[in-house]
Amino acid sequence: MDGWRDGMTALGKKLPEDVQEVPDRGDKNHEFETPEYEAAMEVFYKRHFSLARPWPAKEVQVAMDRLGGDPTTYGPSELYISGSLRDWTCIPMLKHIKAPTLLINGTDDEAQDVAMQPFFDHIEKVKWITLENAAHFSHVDQREVYMKHLRYFLSVEV
Repeated sequence: MDGWRDGMTALGKKLPEDVQEVPDRGDKNHEFETPEYEAAMEVFYKRHFSLARPWPAKEVQVAMDRLGGDPTTYGPSELYISGSLRDWTCIPMLKHIKAPTLLINGTDDEAQDVAMQPFFDHIEKVKWITLENAAHFSHVDQREVYMKHLRYFLSVEV
């Protein structure tokens, strides 16, 4: 979560200043359910959760409903990670993964390279692809390209 948090913080700082102020203030005051906070998070989600339009794509809405329904594991928003996973890490266990592994993120993904790098560094047989014009839901944003890479990986590695 440390790498994830670092990436999310960097993305939050790239939001327009007027938008950035809202989650900063909400995080400080623990006010996550105001219309302003939700609007600011929608700006963030449209930039880093999924670039698909119309917004939100069906698959994205399902995920958002699920994540929004239980903040206990993750937290109240993507930018304020306070749930039970806030200090979680799997990095020490990555060396035990022996199966060929495909990592995919998007150029605008919440999973920034700082979060992806430990997986690339510690998994023995790994390939990492970053898709252009894609966010966290790269399989929705760039479905054809994503599936092409996945099919090729599976045909070569399995």
